[in-house]
Amino acid sequence: MRAVLVILGQSYLNPCRVLSVSFLQGLASRDKRICNRFGILLIADEVQTGFGRTSKMFAVEYWDVTPDIMTIAKGIGGGIPLGGVLTTDQIAEGFLSRTTPTSADSPVACQAGLAYIETQQEQGICDNASEMGG
Repeated sequence: MRAVLVILGQSYLNPCRVLSVSFLQGLASRDKRICNRFGILLIADEVQTGFGRTSKMFAVEYWDVTPDIMTIAKGIGGGIPLGGVLTTDQIAEGFLSRTTPTSADSPVACQAGLAYIETQQEQGICDNASEMGG
């Protein structure tokens, strides 16, 4: 790895630059043409946008992008503080420590997160949000 590119989902931060769909797809589509060629890890911050907040489970789904690392929180807990980092086994092996995010190790929060995801899928919340214009 030579570099890291972070895509933030917090649109309220300034300055904010919206990346074009073609740029994102060329950079990190499922075959990750540019990222793989230059040894760049793509990190998607889905803390604000994940778990149905954009009518998709994750905002990166809109651009057919598969990040190497994804940060998650807030929406996953269904109101209970919960967060985590999703990545591949190969990348995780390179982490310097096995520490976890502040809100990642509570059994109660983890159970709430599982229940939230199951309910979201059973009730088709993302599909409904998309149909309603979300």
